[in-house]
Formats: sequence, structure tokens, C-alpha cells
Amino acid sequence: MWWSILIIALSIILDQVFKLIAGIYQPSETVFIKNVIHFSYVENSGASYGILPNNQLLLAGITIVALGVFGYLFYRMNFSKNKVYAVGLSLIVGGTLGNAIDRVMNGYVVDFLYYPFLDKILPNGIGAFSNNPADLFLFAGLILLIIHILFLDKKGKKSAKDQGNQSPKS
Repeated sequence: MWWSILIIALSIILDQVFKLIAGIYQPSETVFIKNVIHFSYVENSGASYGILPNNQLLLAGITIVALGVFGYLFYRMNFSKNKVYAVGLSLIVGGTLGNAIDRVMNGYVVDFLYYPFLDKILPNGIGAFSNNPADLFLFAGLILLIIHILFLDKKGKKSAKDQGNQSPKS
């Protein structure tokens, strides 16, 4: 369990350090890798994609409920048997807390990573968004949870089911 706490702490620290650097330099748009990733400072008063702008009370409530659910899942988790699940959940908690810190301290979340190639891939301007390290941790955590649910959890249930169906030899 200690390594899950370490993952949460490191993700929060990395997120806050990079947001601090972005806040100091506030790039209007700086090309890091042409047509792949640019730095572009945005103060996002809403949630992902700028939805629910200036609804800090609602977003705070959603965050509290989400952290309560995550806390319950941590409490119920077998860390030694579900490592992918534990890492995924840890990244989600770290990302959630990283953005929550911004909302409490600033009233907005600092976004600064922009991916121009998504504008070409995704229709109707869906790809035109900026995010931050906390969002990347949330996304990575979600991918790990999906991998666990689709591939790893079924194996565990199947082997437990197989063991339960074995009849004792006489």
C-alpha cells in the first residue's frame, strides 16, 4: 500500500511543479514538437474541455464524491493481488487531487499542454483542448483500470471459479 501512496504523492508533486513552471512562463503558444505537442497557458475555470465553467461549488462537490468513492475502493482493495488496479486507482487519485488543489488555491485549473495533431484526427474541433499532467495521470489511470477490468479481473474470477468447481477426490 505504501507504493500507492508514493504514486499519489509523486503525481501531485509533478503536476504542481509543472503547473507552477507554466504559470511563471505563461507561454502564449510555444512549439515543443511541431504538430504534436505545444505549450499554451490556459486558466480553465471549468472541467475537462471547459465544460461547467465557473461552477466551482459543483466541481468541488463532484471531486469530494469522487474521492470518497476512490477512498472506498482503496479500502476494499487487495494491493498484492491487484497491482495494475492499484496503480491505476493511485494515478486517478493523484490526478484528481492535483486539479483539486488548483481549484481551491486559484479558482481555476492551469492547463498548458496542447496537441495540434488531434485537431486533424478528431472532428468538429473536439481535439482543440489543452490539459495538464493531472489530466494525463487521470487518463493513464483510467486506461490501467480498463485493462484490469477487461483482461486481468476476468482471469482472477475464472481461476477462482475453476477452483470452486473442482470436486474433491474420493
